[in-house]
Amino acid sequence: MATNNAINANSTTPLPIVDGGTQVTSVTVVPAATAFAGWDANKNLTANNHIDAYTTTATAAGTTTLTVGSTHLQYFTGSTTQTVVLPVTSTLVLGQSFYIANNSSGVVTVQSSGLNNIVAMAASTVAVFTCILTSGTTAASWTSDYNATVAGVNSITGTANQVIASASTGAVTLSLPQSIATTSAVQFNTVQLNTTNGILDTNGNVILSLSPQASAVNYVQILNSPTTAELDIEAAGSDTNIALGLNAKGSSVVAIKGGVGGTQPLAVYNGTALQHSTLFSFSNTAAARTVTFPDANGTVVFGITETSWTPTFSFATVGNLSVAYVTQQGNYLQIGNIVFFNFDLAFTPTFTTSSGSALISSFPVSANASNGYSFYTMLSNNTNFTFTSGYTYLAGEIHSGSTNSFFVEGGSGKAFATLTTTSFATGTAYEFLGSGFYFV
Repeated sequence: MATNNAINANSTTPLPIVDGGTQVTSVTVVPAATAFAGWDANKNLTANNHIDAYTTTATAAGTTTLTVGSTHLQYFTGSTTQTVVLPVTSTLVLGQSFYIANNSSGVVTVQSSGLNNIVAMAASTVAVFTCILTSGTTAASWTSDYNATVAGVNSITGTANQVIASASTGAVTLSLPQSIATTSAVQFNTVQLNTTNGILDTNGNVILSLSPQASAVNYVQILNSPTTAELDIEAAGSDTNIALGLNAKGSSVVAIKGGVGGTQPLAVYNGTALQHSTLFSFSNTAAARTVTFPDANGTVVFGITETSWTPTFSFATVGNLSVAYVTQQGNYLQIGNIVFFNFDLAFTPTFTTSSGSALISSFPVSANASNGYSFYTMLSNNTNFTFTSGYTYLAGEIHSGSTNSFFVEGGSGKAFATLTTTSFATGTAYEFLGSGFYFV
């Protein structure tokens, strides 16, 4: 039995207190067995340990209502759910807290005194709820420190191919490397993974495949299901060397593919076989740069081509014509059905039996057969060419359906006249420059 001595109000020295045979004779801020605990200058209280009281409750799909007098530690066990209602904050002091551990297999929902949800605690998780406002009944009067890590159930530590099932939102941790057999299926919540079909959704449809399928070899398949579209990244296989593709199984959808050389980058799957056509093709070489856009039948409906060409001089009847060239330069740009061109042709013709119209041959593309004649500007770059009397300028004339251009001369009040062998002298040097466009 403890014996307490009275304190003399006129004395500054407390009387000794005896409890259990130990006499307490002083107050100290440094823990000691024979002294009262006291606050230091910063109002801190020191002790070796502070032992909180605890309460254990078996979950029963019911409600546990805490009060200001409830123990700090609250443990919940069992196999079903429970609702915990925190105390009315006006009965508490700021900083007062409650530690709640959900050791059950069900969800423990923690609410404010106004029945507002604060945290739905998954199985095997803990949380600390601290009063931050001594008024109000909503969740705003509380702050929570919730640890959502699931202890034990989210770790693969046993045999390979273990199935994971948990209501936790925590991350899955592989504590040891695990192999996955060909016929296995590892499930992370609602996503399955195996080496036969890759990653499957909840309906068993492949959403990511990392292995070959029956129709192809060495490719990655993404966004696939039995009746919807898939995206293939393929090295080789029966899908005609798809580099990047979108096709379907069982339904007809457009697919974007990148076959060898870009010759089959577009395909349609009609449920039986892939039907390929070219979306576009691109060629970039030292000689030419070309982009073409064909229709579903492979017919080019639009294209852009930039390249050079080599103009040549000739007569309608070549005879014994021999041409020595100094300059043979030409460039053209075709956009759709229009060809823009220029050339520089310097040469010396030698002939005795040639006859007929003089012409520049080997234009890059034949003129449209239904557009009639196409005229363009042409100049003589030396004084060796002599106009017929009354004529003052040169032009070129490209006939429909032809790759040849005829020399014509014109003048005020004069009809165009086609130049023939009589306008050229054998063994004489000439140079002509021309530019224009025509339709193909």
